[in-house]
Amino acid sequence: MKRSNLPSKGDFVVIKIKRITNHGAFADLIEYPGKEGFIHISQISSSWVKNIRSHVKEGQVRVALVTHVDPSKRIIDLSLRSIKPNREKRKVSEWKREKKADKFFEMLAKDMGTDVLTAYKVAGWKLEDVYGETYAGLEEIAISGEEALKGIDIPDNWKKKLVEYAKEKVEPPKVEIKGFVEIAFPGSKGVDRLKRALALLQDSGISVVYQGAPRYFVRIESSNYKDAESKLKSALTNAEKFTRKEKGQFSFERIED
Repeated sequence: MKRSNLPSKGDFVVIKIKRITNHGAFADLIEYPGKEGFIHISQISSSWVKNIRSHVKEGQVRVALVTHVDPSKRIIDLSLRSIKPNREKRKVSEWKREKKADKFFEMLAKDMGTDVLTAYKVAGWKLEDVYGETYAGLEEIAISGEEALKGIDIPDNWKKKLVEYAKEKVEPPKVEIKGFVEIAFPGSKGVDRLKRALALLQDSGISVVYQGAPRYFVRIESSNYKDAESKLKSALTNAEKFTRKEKGQFSFERIED
């Protein structure tokens, strides 16, 4: 649930195209019920638009940039120009997490005998202030319990229910680090040494998949980046030390998301 019933200029918003004209497209702002936006034909694409329907379709869900908001008017100006795929993907992910948080607080509010708005005022938005987003706070509660609520001004009875519900309803987050290692050994004993080097990675919980000698895809998963980074660094250090000691070649290339 948003704190404001209107977005601000510069915000990225999730929209659903509902009507297309010769001059642009009208869209519902999904995160702001009852609010409508307009995308002028000049803001449909960064390239020349001959036919609007070649770029947008009714019912399509997209991510748009808010270019102008006038509270006295019903229509909000939007743009689809220069919305990069990674920005769109990130915004859609945030929106889906917001929907999960809304469902969580609907259940919590019902159990506490109140409404969703009150639940957000009492707890949800306070989690957002501390963790950056409400659902991130719920994930931390699922992992750390009441420790995640330490120092946050939320009534004790609400804290108890937050922990109870988060442990039951919220799946702790998973993060992963991926990359490629190249390991090669000279001589007739190279295969045995390679197996030992790869075992040093696998014994640390790292998934290793053969890509074609001497290249291997590696991946580690954890509930937080700090833990994943620590385990990966330790495993890579051990494997590299062994490889260098045995006169082999070792390199690691990280895959950046």
